[in-house]
Amino acid sequence: MSGRAGIDLYIKSACRVESRLQSRTAVWGRSVLGKPVTDDPDPGHRSRFSSGGSPSTLAICDLKDEKTMNIGTRFAKNVVKSPYRLVRTIQRFMDPAYQLQLQANKSIGAAIPRERIQVLSQNPGQSSDRECRLLAHLAMTADGAGSIIEIGAYKGKVTAWLVEGAERARGKARVISIDPHIFGTWEEYQDTVRKFELESRGLTVHKEMSHDLGKDWQEPISLLLVDGSHEYEDVITDIEDFVPHVLPSGYVVFDDALGEAYPGVTRAIDERMRTREDFEEIGLIKNFAVFRRKAA
Repeated sequence: MSGRAGIDLYIKSACRVESRLQSRTAVWGRSVLGKPVTDDPDPGHRSRFSSGGSPSTLAICDLKDEKTMNIGTRFAKNVVKSPYRLVRTIQRFMDPAYQLQLQANKSIGAAIPRERIQVLSQNPGQSSDRECRLLAHLAMTADGAGSIIEIGAYKGKVTAWLVEGAERARGKARVISIDPHIFGTWEEYQDTVRKFELESRGLTVHKEMSHDLGKDWQEPISLLLVDGSHEYEDVITDIEDFVPHVLPSGYVVFDDALGEAYPGVTRAIDERMRTREDFEEIGLIKNFAVFRRKAA
């Protein structure tokens, strides 16, 4: 049995144990700290009251008993869950997607000043800061022999992050942004380009459909972000046009690949990426599906 299979089996066993013992933790909570285990959590209730204990004294005693039981219950639950949490932590650190995100957070935090990160994060856009940090990290570590391709730019938030990351690694970015901007985003996108002076820093903008540019594409690509049309046929076309040009060790990132909100995206990934022998799947990071071309 492989190490990962063993961990998965252990997690399932821990879950079963936790489920079976869930109903017993209240009793354990009373007994762990020396409380008597009876059907009545306060067997001295009537004796204290009949021997002259006032209602206020009784309330204080009940409060102490409840507090002690709650502490014991939490302790018992933690004892039960500790092996499960430990194994989950180990499994997480073995996950390449989790490791990639950790690397991204560390490298971007070290390379880009906090004030600059705050400015970049305030740009209008749908991608989270976590996703933007990941893309900036991939741009910063991308092979300088290839271009960074962004299919689907919306209002330019990700574009600015890509240029920022690539520029800090190369001195000047080679980012190519492709989007027809047919849904009224062109003006706001242009605002972002001007605000961050992206074109003078290495950005090339193509206001057109991705296939119009991709059908004759021949240049090497070091990082490809696919976030254009989410229709199945269009995602397939983007894969066929651009993925063959990704360099060894280069990354391909698909947005909106989590869940069933965009079945065209997930179906295209299943059929045209997960079946490729020249790529390895890093995993899902937030809404991203991340793939890396195997080294030559």
